Amino acid sequence: MNKPTPYTWEQYQTEHQVEALWYRLCVEAAAVAAWESGGRPINGLAFNVHSLYGTFFLSYNVAEEGETGVTLQAQGYYPPDWSDEINPAVYAVFEQGWEAQHRLAIEAIMYGLGDEITGDEQAFDDFSRGFLTSCRRVMVRLQDDGVWAQALNLTGDCWYQVTEIDADQDEEERLLEEVRAQMHGGG
Repeated sequence: MNKPTPYTWEQYQTEHQVEALWYRLCVEAAAVAAWESGGRPINGLAFNVHSLYGTFFLSYNVAEEGETGVTLQAQGYYPPDWSDEINPAVYAVFEQGWEAQHRLAIEAIMYGLGDEITGDEQAFDDFSRGFLTSCRRVMVRLQDDGVWAQALNLTGDCWYQVTEIDADQDEEERLLEEVRAQMHGGG
């Protein structure tokens, strides 16, 4: 008996236009973050995500006097240390526009793919990797399109991240740069 072909991230992304949805939500969230930050300089922006649970939201850090993205990075401050890891008003954009329709659906897909008896470990890994790659593509598009810079008062060297909960931060940064290079024709 052949196993059915597992559901893929590419199918989900295509059916639900996830990258376009995240992009629109981030444009809205950037406007909210601009209001919430009171126009103060921001030196860190991150998507906090978790592919197993379908979590996706924006974190940011309001810079202290003279603090830059490089300072933030050198201090080893990641989103859990930031001023606005979870700003309620910014989070509400994703809660209403993303989580209500998609988070539980993705969680169910991932649990099905990861099931010990009927699951498919390779399909589970591929779905997770696809989810994270889409997150990175959206971050790069938002940067390239100037969305963050137009909406927010960013320090010149703002630190951008796509970070999965409990992931290796250095690897996460490498993967974001890899996607950036691919999107810019260098990879």
